Formats: sequence, C-alpha cells, structure tokens
Amino acid sequence: MQKFFVFTVLFLSLIVRVQAHTFLPTSDFIEGYETYIKGKNLSISLVRIGAYYGGYDDYERLDYTNPKDPILLGIRNNSLPERYSHTFLCRDFKFDILGPDNKAVGKIILQEAEAKTYDSFFYITNVNVARKHQGKGVGTRALKEFIHLFEAINPHCKRFSLVVYSENQKAALVYARAGFWLSDCRTGKKTKDISSFADIILDQTQTNYFKVMIRERGDALIAIPSAYKDDKQEIITRLLAAQEANQKPVVVAEKLPKRDTQVAEPFCHKVTRLMFRNFKFLSRSLWTCKEYVRITLSTSAAVATTEALA
Repeated sequence: MQKFFVFTVLFLSLIVRVQAHTFLPTSDFIEGYETYIKGKNLSISLVRIGAYYGGYDDYERLDYTNPKDPILLGIRNNSLPERYSHTFLCRDFKFDILGPDNKAVGKIILQEAEAKTYDSFFYITNVNVARKHQGKGVGTRALKEFIHLFEAINPHCKRFSLVVYSENQKAALVYARAGFWLSDCRTGKKTKDISSFADIILDQTQTNYFKVMIRERGDALIAIPSAYKDDKQEIITRLLAAQEANQKPVVVAEKLPKRDTQVAEPFCHKVTRLMFRNFKFLSRSLWTCKEYVRITLSTSAAVATTEALA
C-alpha cells in the first residue's frame, strides 16, 4: 500500500511537469518558410535559427544567409541526425526588417522554449527599428508579417507574448496594431480595462516599470490609423471592435502541407529525457512521500500503543 501511494504521487507529479511544448522540427520550419514566402514581397527575412539540444552547453546555429551552412545543407539533403526532429530546450529565430531598398533597418528576435515566458512558449524578445526609419509604419508592417508567417507555418504556435518598457513611448501602439492586447498582471489573460489599455497606447511612458502584451492565434488586428493615434475615445472604440471580433470563431484560411519525413520522438524517449531533466524535482517528491509515509506510520503506531496501554 505504501509503495502504491509513493508511485502514484510520483506519476501524478511527472504528468504535471511533462506538459512540454511541441516543437516543429527545424527542417519543417525551413520548408514551410520557403513555401510561404514564394510570390510575396515581405518586409522581413530569416537570418538565423539557434537551438539548444539536450543542454545549455549544446548550442547550434543555422545561418540561413549562408547557402553552405552545414545544418542548412543537411536539411536540403535530408541527412540531418535524428535529434534534429526532436524537442529542444530552447530555440531562437532572428529576422531582419527590410526597408524600401531591401536593406536591413531593424530586427525581430523570437524565443521559443519548452517553458513558458509570460504564459507563452513564443516570446518576442526584441523588435528594433533604426531611429531614422521609425514612425513610417516599417515596424508595424514587419511585426504583422512576422506573426502571420509563424501562425501559417507552425501549428503549435498558439500564443505570443512580449514586454513593453516604459522608456518606449509608442511601442504599445505598434504592438496593438499587430493584434497584441494588454495582459492583466493578476490573471495573465487579456485585460478588460479598455481605458487603461488606451492610455498605454497613447503614451507608454506614463506607466510604471513594464507591461506584458499577448496575442492569441488568429486575433484580429487593431486598426488605429495615424489620424486617430492621439484620440483616446477613438482608440477605445477600435479596441472594443477588436475585442468583439476576437470573441468570434476564427477560420484558418491558409494551411501548409506537412512533411512526410517528420519523425516523432518515441514516447519512451520523451519520458526518459524529461525524467532525467527533472531528476531533482522527482528526488524531492520521493523524499516528501517517504516522510509522509514515515510520519503516518509513526502516528499510527503511537495511537495503537496508547490504545493498548489504555
């Protein structure tokens, strides 16, 4: 009975911890990216994909701008090791933002990890546009295209998160136009305080510290024309319209074909890997269970002794 109790607790603990993120294989992402960009005049361009496999000392980088990159050649020749089809600890994507002359004027960096950042596996760590190109809609267009690209390529991409710092006056306006919504710090869900959201869009520097913004898959863009970017009442009206649109069922129009070469990680491998990675947690759980059983038995024995003496 004691062993059954211990193993039951450990099994339930493992289930709670093993709700891991599913990573789209890098080879699938590259194929999806190249299929998606055909015939499109995008203002973003993939630069690199970096990934940690198995540990933070095992980092590999795919340079998409180098046709002779060994990982890229392995993808093209379908000769990558099997581990490239399995789960990573963390993966980062860097895209250049292109100006009218197709030269880089900024960058977007996204981190995809097995652990959530602000309740999302997809955390945008950097959206940067050179100062002389700001205020021209370059960043807004690039971020919209970036979001649509990831949602079209990766079926596991359900939610994005990012942080707006108080030093960046109009960043919230750019993110809102791309469909990002202010997050309620207490619940992690979209805020219902439309007035406060509008204040942040008007001037992010009026807030303390930083604010988290989130976007669910398929969320509507928030149309805020430049003519109304300083009109709070108009911004509120448009936020309410976007809120209503987000509550309606979303139909995904574009789906990319799946690769036949995708290799799924065997279940036993996944469990073994996660058990090894969470060894300390499991050890603490086992110790806690043993202490619980020991205290329970000691208490039972003491009660039985007391009853016998009585």
